[in-house]
Amino acid sequence: MKCVVEGELAYNTRNNSFRSIMKPSKLITGMCPREILRSNTTKMVKKQNVNTLLGKHYGDNWRDFDFLQHFKDMIDGTVDRPTTNEEDEDELICEQQEESPIFAI
Repeated sequence: MKCVVEGELAYNTRNNSFRSIMKPSKLITGMCPREILRSNTTKMVKKQNVNTLLGKHYGDNWRDFDFLQHFKDMIDGTVDRPTTNEEDEDELICEQQEESPIFAI
């Protein structure tokens, strides 16, 4: 199986040309992508704005639509967040060393 994407030169054109993003001899079945965890949090004001916009666009029952599940999880705060490990933070603290007359970066 190949992975293809559609790209356009401008936002208002559509030529329906799909191109592979894989190397010629590679297939997507050989890829093992790693999961990237969410590392930021969404502010409450933004959650309220998203809720208002979705309500205006899809109506008051927008939460019933399956394709909007991501927004429901984001507003409800059930999106997975990475846990911080205090032991890892301790390892990041720098130890004091003797000063050197040479400044190097």
